[in-house]
Amino acid sequence: MASTPTSASAHGSVSIDTLGWWAAWCGLVLIWAAGYAQRYLNHDAAWYLWMARALLGGARLYVDAVDSNPPLIVLLSVPPVWIARLLGVSATAAFDIYVFLVSIGSTAACAWAARRALGDLSVTGRRMLATVALFCVLPFVKSDYGQREHFAVLLSLPFIIVSAGRAAGRSVPGRAAFAIGVLGGIGFAVKPHLLIAWVLVEILLAVLGERPRRWRPETLGVLVLLAAYGAVMVVAFPQYIPFAVKSRGIYAALLNPGLLALARLPEIQLCAVAAAALLLVRLDRARSGALLVLLTAGAGFLLGALVQGKGWDYHLYPARVVLLLTIVACAASLMDRVTDLKALVRGGARSVALLLGCVLLASSARYSLQARRPPARDLVPPLLDAVRGRGRSMYALQMLLYPGIPVLNYSGMTWAGRHNSQWFLPGFYTAELSAPGAAIAPHTPEQMSSLEHEFFTQMVDDLCLNRPDVLIVENGVIRGADVAKAFDLLAYYRQDPRFVQLLGEYGIGSVVGDYTIYTRRR
Repeated sequence: MASTPTSASAHGSVSIDTLGWWAAWCGLVLIWAAGYAQRYLNHDAAWYLWMARALLGGARLYVDAVDSNPPLIVLLSVPPVWIARLLGVSATAAFDIYVFLVSIGSTAACAWAARRALGDLSVTGRRMLATVALFCVLPFVKSDYGQREHFAVLLSLPFIIVSAGRAAGRSVPGRAAFAIGVLGGIGFAVKPHLLIAWVLVEILLAVLGERPRRWRPETLGVLVLLAAYGAVMVVAFPQYIPFAVKSRGIYAALLNPGLLALARLPEIQLCAVAAAALLLVRLDRARSGALLVLLTAGAGFLLGALVQGKGWDYHLYPARVVLLLTIVACAASLMDRVTDLKALVRGGARSVALLLGCVLLASSARYSLQARRPPARDLVPPLLDAVRGRGRSMYALQMLLYPGIPVLNYSGMTWAGRHNSQWFLPGFYTAELSAPGAAIAPHTPEQMSSLEHEFFTQMVDDLCLNRPDVLIVENGVIRGADVAKAFDLLAYYRQDPRFVQLLGEYGIGSVVGDYTIYTRRR
């Protein structure tokens, strides 16, 4: 006669399951760490780290250190810089650890929120969601670690899960929900375009009949954060809005691929797959409402990326993450509710979870191996070798941030200008990009628009005032969406006699790829 399983054996089975999940989570972290150790800091994250350093040193944002993005991402970069100064360690290392801890905290918050807000989802289903979330915030982010969109996902994802629970008639404790709302507000406000996702989620909850007698704590948290952020921006950073208005048109012209190219983005197909999965999975109203919130948040992030008009990979990262979670949540819900489907798979939900874990670990390993193979033109190491020990300050006349940034951060030098690159030039030469010819002749000062002349003068002013010990000059190319034309940066700035005189103080140290390193004579 077969014996009845004892509670001890049942507890043992649960323990084995739990150990298996912990092994998968630790595996994801270790595989990610092995690959990330081979990478340099993302150039955008590196620039905001420098802006945070400048801010702590007394610089005025949007005057002494200029960028087209709102100040929130700079404020998010202040803690690791402050800690690095306090402990006397590298700011880049402190930033890496800081983002890692935020990533782990975000995943833990998502798991906690799912346990309370999605309580009718099975334990296996919730652990599947937590595993996918951990995969998305570490291995899946790849080289965009620490980007603005990475922070957006880390801080807004718990809010989205709590909102999904609201649609299912569940909630989390008020104080915790308010804190999740504040953090979610930070995530959504990192870029104004990302607020589209929050607005759509709130509209959906209203349509679904979620009309509380008072504000939901998480929504109140978002509103409080947005109000406080708006006040800080007006009081502490009054120069931002005038600069953003002034530079909006030229930034919009930077590598804009056009609507047809954006319409072919695979993320649009992913959104369609998630929507189809939700339609095919016929569940009760509460569970369908929760999944619909996830889908709406993903679609909102996708719309926010499209509104930016670039189609860049990191712009699409938040949509990709939430839509993947939507598809996994649909699958987990289907496994929970359709008993016959479980029977089709030997081992049921456990086997599906094991397969998912193996896929995520294999994908993480592939990303890690890719990271260990540097790109063919990885210019950061040779440029670092060329500038180290050459002085205390540097500047790069480069079209975009890379590679002068992150070379700046790892060299320990200071940046000798307010602009991070010649990011503004494509916006001033849109007509020349569409005209025949392989090269673009620089505008003379008389031909320049008032804004181009302003930026031109700022560049020369900064170089002449700060006189960097090392000057890196790119053999420039102005790029449009589908065309690139040569542009002589030295000829451009030599139109100012002050720059000609300054350049006479430098000698050519070395050449690395398309970059010439000039060293100031002592």
